[in-house]
Amino acid sequence: MGTTLLLLRHAQTEGHEEPLQRLSGWYDVELSQAGRAQAALLARRLRHENLAALYSSPLRRAADTATEIEKHTGLPVTYSAMLKEISCGELEGELLDDVRHRYREHWERNLTQQDPDFRWPGGESYSEFRARSLNGIAQIAGRHNTQCVAVVTHAGVISQILGHIHCLNPARWESFRPGPASMTVIGWHNRCATLLRFDDRTHLHAGSVMRKEHRP
Repeated sequence: MGTTLLLLRHAQTEGHEEPLQRLSGWYDVELSQAGRAQAALLARRLRHENLAALYSSPLRRAADTATEIEKHTGLPVTYSAMLKEISCGELEGELLDDVRHRYREHWERNLTQQDPDFRWPGGESYSEFRARSLNGIAQIAGRHNTQCVAVVTHAGVISQILGHIHCLNPARWESFRPGPASMTVIGWHNRCATLLRFDDRTHLHAGSVMRKEHRP
């Protein structure tokens, strides 16, 4: 039967609007006030799911979202570095406008979404990122066969998993980008995955806290 994985993108972060957006892979940005409200709404929805376990990226924006879920479900959070966003290396935390002008060649190469070996200086390539993301999810699924598990992670990780399902180039980072505090559901069995639901944010409408989407 395999494992049912609820892939949860962390809630909205501080500095998500232009011109304050930063290159945030491993840059440890906090949730915004609206993001904390989103996390609470997501957590309330998950009270109705028959969850066996709760996993999270250790980055603060994911960890704080997971902590809110822990409060509502009673499940302890297990942290895994394999669920972290892609590493942007030396450019972590740099304003996107600055990166766009100072690293124009890198910026343009990334926008083509064709090179799986692309990496920001000192960072992780898309190929490496996909391998890490899939291995992390496979490990979790292997521990919870036939069960339902919540995984709090990042847009990039979810995009890589869905890119694998649809046989897309790892560099295609924009094809499956869920919104903040969203739920994407997949079935996983022997490293074969099936997309069951994508970018479900119906739980956010009750609080009217949805905001403009931001980069990871």
